[in-house]
This record gives sequence, C-alpha cells and structure tokens, in this order.
Amino acid sequence: MTTVHFLSSVQGHQVSRVRTIAQKLRDHEPSVTVEILEGEKNAEALKLHKLQFGPAVVVDNRLEFVGVPRLSMLLNRVAIARKRAESNLPSTEMFKVEAAAKDAKVVTLLRHPAAATAPAEHQPAKPKAESAK
Repeated sequence: MTTVHFLSSVQGHQVSRVRTIAQKLRDHEPSVTVEILEGEKNAEALKLHKLQFGPAVVVDNRLEFVGVPRLSMLLNRVAIARKRAESNLPSTEMFKVEAAAKDAKVVTLLRHPAAATAPAEHQPAKPKAESAK
C-alpha cells in the first residue's frame, strides 16, 4: 500500500495549502494512506531526509517534493510509486508517465534506462583514417 507523508513547515508556512492538497489526494486516491506530520514526528522526518525546513512530500519513504506540488504532479508520483511497489522494483528505477487522460485514474508507465546504448547495427560508422603518403 502506498503511503504519502506531508511534512509541515517548521515556521508554519503553507499549512492550509498542505491540508488542502492532502484532502484532495485523499478524495482522488482513497486507497492511499495520507498523513500530515507536525511537531516532533515532523522534526525527525525532516532530519531523516536532510531538510531544515518544510513543507515536503514523502511517498513510500522517498522524498519526492520539497514544497507543495500541484495535485497532478503528486498523482503521477503516487502512480509511479505504486507501479514500483507492484513490480517489486527499487526506488531508483527510472520511469516516466506515458499518458494520463483527464478523467482516467489509470496511468501507463514506460521503463526507460537513462544511459542505454544503441545496438551495434545502429552505431554510426567510424571515419576511416587516411593512409600516410
């Protein structure tokens, strides 16, 4: 199950925005566990993720956003985290969102290696060195 923790600001900035986006996420994705951390738990979580201030968003124990993201961006990250958990992949596995229809809740993810090399037949031909005279 996917868990989203909202780390509140140490100074109390954007508290209403954090609560609003958390409620929107709960409404959009009822299967996701959403928690807003404040007080001592918040301080521990900020230190764990090497942050001094908030707000921030942690999805499945992975820092995803510093600040409060738009709902669409958050929904994409939750979908990626869910796909990683279903496929039993590490959190460092690279994914991208292929397409997300306006009202669709299903997001297709494509795996794309960051530094894939082209097959040998697609490699550009190397220039031949001129022979010495």
